Amino acid sequence: MVEKHESIDNSQPVNEIIKIEISRDKMLGVVWFEEPKNGGRQLSADQIKVEIEKKGINQGVILEVLNEITKNRRYEYKYIIAKGVQPQDGEDA
Repeated sequence: MVEKHESIDNSQPVNEIIKIEISRDKMLGVVWFEEPKNGGRQLSADQIKVEIEKKGINQGVILEVLNEITKNRRYEYKYIIAKGVQPQDGEDA
């Protein structure tokens, strides 16, 4: 019996992919992108913001980095997109 192999169509558009990591101490957020292929679409600034928020990063986002990503994105490059601020000991009244 001869097996029939389905051919994989590598010409289909693949949209850009965002990857997001959060450090163990939850004080640093890092993003990087995989380039769209075969005419796939690049993520918009709003789509990037939504994905970042889905990961739980809603404070400490560095807007300058987000703007740079939107204007001049590099692929396979990790951007620090958010930094937390360590709590400081207060003084008793």
